[in-house]
Amino acid sequence: MKKESVWSLVKVAVLSICCGIITVECITFDPQQQIPVQVDTTYVQLRCPLQRWGVVRPVTFSWFHRPTTGQETQIYTSAHFTIATDGGLLTIDRVQKTDGGVFTAMATDAAAKTGNCTFYVQVLYGPVFDTPSVSQLQVNVTQSLVLTCPYDSSPEARVSWMKDGIMLGSTQKFIFSGKNLTITAVDSTDKGSYQCRATNTVGSAVSSPISVVVVIPTAFVTTPSSVEIFITGEPANLTCSAMGSPRPTIEWKKGTVTLTTDSLHIITQSSAEDVAISSLEYRTISVEAQGKYTCTARNPEQTLQHLFEVAIHAPPEITSVFESTMYVKIGKPMTLYCQATGIPKPSFTWFKDDRAIARVADTHFQEGWDGYLRVTEVIGSDKGLYQCRAVNDVGEAFSEAFNLVVTGLHFLVKPRPNKYIMTNSTARMNCKVAGAQNNVPVAIDWLKDGRRVDARCSQADFNNSLCTGTFVMGRSLYISRMATADEGVYTCEATEQAGRNPETIRADSLIQILVPVEFDPVLPRTVRGDFHRGLTVRCQATGTPTPKIEWYRHGVRVLNNTHRVVTGGLMKFLALHVADSDRYTCIASNKAGEKVQNVHISINTILTTPAALSLTITPFSYNAQIQWGVIANGGYAVTGFQLEYRQIKPTVSEWTVFEDIGISERSLGIKNLDPDASYQVKAWANNQLGKGEVVTMEFQTVAEGWQVCRSKNGYRH
Repeated sequence: MKKESVWSLVKVAVLSICCGIITVECITFDPQQQIPVQVDTTYVQLRCPLQRWGVVRPVTFSWFHRPTTGQETQIYTSAHFTIATDGGLLTIDRVQKTDGGVFTAMATDAAAKTGNCTFYVQVLYGPVFDTPSVSQLQVNVTQSLVLTCPYDSSPEARVSWMKDGIMLGSTQKFIFSGKNLTITAVDSTDKGSYQCRATNTVGSAVSSPISVVVVIPTAFVTTPSSVEIFITGEPANLTCSAMGSPRPTIEWKKGTVTLTTDSLHIITQSSAEDVAISSLEYRTISVEAQGKYTCTARNPEQTLQHLFEVAIHAPPEITSVFESTMYVKIGKPMTLYCQATGIPKPSFTWFKDDRAIARVADTHFQEGWDGYLRVTEVIGSDKGLYQCRAVNDVGEAFSEAFNLVVTGLHFLVKPRPNKYIMTNSTARMNCKVAGAQNNVPVAIDWLKDGRRVDARCSQADFNNSLCTGTFVMGRSLYISRMATADEGVYTCEATEQAGRNPETIRADSLIQILVPVEFDPVLPRTVRGDFHRGLTVRCQATGTPTPKIEWYRHGVRVLNNTHRVVTGGLMKFLALHVADSDRYTCIASNKAGEKVQNVHISINTILTTPAALSLTITPFSYNAQIQWGVIANGGYAVTGFQLEYRQIKPTVSEWTVFEDIGISERSLGIKNLDPDASYQVKAWANNQLGKGEVVTMEFQTVAEGWQVCRSKNGYRH
């Protein structure tokens, strides 16, 4: 039944194609048509009939076949093709895929007239899949992958795709295009088994599965820092993780030695999908763990290494031992040295009587960060309780405190080297010593300029204000009603009163009358200077002690810069700027107090903003009247004016210049102008510093017959 229906289809097609007309010149046939035939059809006949009139018999036929792909060949009777005796009928036995294409019958009659008929045969068959050459594909993560459905069919089939047996839909991830499936930006979730289904009008078929393996390049996810720092005695943990496909394995090395779990450390391994995780844990880390380490991630495709260093820090431990009491001789040098271990190397600070000794240059104590404390010459006040502290990034440690005893006669209290006293006031200087041999008595005397002060005063007389001048009471020296005659060098002299070699020590103090600050000379209220030229302002003051003089501007101390030098009360501008114009304050001070005076520095400049000139122009048809006024002179009187003009529309002319206009002039007329034309005027004033700011204006002359004038606003440059 199937064979008959197919044959009927072909027969109808052939008849419809072959109906034609024969003329005396040639044989012609119907337009070419297409014949669909299902593969494995038992037989198909292609007939090329002739009309009976106009043909000179006999007629011979030649059959040709041009497959869908390939070259045209002539057909002869064979097991597959049968050409009828009259030549006009071609029978195809059991249609094959290769039979698709164009069949052509060439007819020639006895009169050598020719004609042809052409058959387009489409062989229909369901999807057939080629044997796959590969069953697995590898693709790198983030790349795109294109899978092709390897089927053959006629007519063309519709393709759908499955992943792990589940039908896929078209998305931004999965893009369908003809036979192709494109997977964009591949990631680990895209691995799996892929199949395609091809369906056409003849049938449907499913391809063999192809396994997609997503190759993830081996890469570290987490690694230790280039330098890992741990504190000795504490637990430590190092983690190294890497991703890759296949999933890598991780190993640890210290130097060249591969580490395994032992009594010192534990190595653990874990994983999550394509990530391998390994930890190296020290229960209690020690200095021996310090060194260079390697974390290695390895799979069959790749090997990666991460190098890092483990540094062990240890808090300081004091190793110095100090006796509870240490004796030092007055006037002799002293060196204290504190030592400690620790990683990193600790720095040191010395304490005296529970207070850190200040690190200030050129002071009595010379202290470095290396643990040394040096004194060039021991004094009595050096006695006390000493302790050192060692500190690093990890912690700190203190030494045992020890007592420093100063031996030898020395001052506990002595007068200051320099002392200033106000006129008519009373001054007191104390003197106290310690360290006498075997605690023998010590006599204290006072001298002025090398002469002993013999005047003495009792406590009762002192209380009744009966003591005057310079006198001694107890260990103290008093100067009442300080006068110029009392200035001089006063000396406290202490002498042991027994012993083999009695010791004497002295302390001097220069006493002067304290004189308050006075400015001499007084600065003027205003000092003027020329722009871009030098200016020196000197602030001078007297007083005892010599006053310290400083300059301030808006409460901020004036310092040196590229165009200004300040030395004490001398302020020198190398080249004045407009910004230097301001009020400046000179402050002079000594122990008696301070005084302040202000000076305003004003800058003489060229004629600048605001505009030096105001310009007014009254235009007419053939002339214009220009008037000006002086707004500012920059600090110096105007020495003259200058003006120039030119035409700018409809043509541009040369400048006409008026030089050396007198200082009393305030107007100027210009003639011989063109009517209804635009002009530009420039004018400026001069002072002894040079050319002032230029004022520019434009105006338009009046057209002939008009009486209304027009002008534009001026502008400055």
